Amino acid sequence: MSGRDLSRISFLVADDNEFSRNLVRTILEALRVRGLKEARDGAEALEILRHDPVDMVLCDYEMKPMSGLDFIQAVRSAQDMPRV
Repeated sequence: MSGRDLSRISFLVADDNEFSRNLVRTILEALRVRGLKEARDGAEALEILRHDPVDMVLCDYEMKPMSGLDFIQAVRSAQDMPRV
């Protein structure tokens, strides 16, 4: 499908909507992405990043209880968090 090799890039998909997560996962799998993690909200995404850093995060802006903007601010301000 793509001329690019994405198999070495790890992704985290953070979205509170299951359908949206499934759609993004399907697209990434079609692009042969292997390192794929999913989070149901910003808090879960933060927990995943603390234990298993990724190369790229695809994050919904309007999540509850922690929005995408709150998630990004938490990542940027955390001392023990890898830069995404």
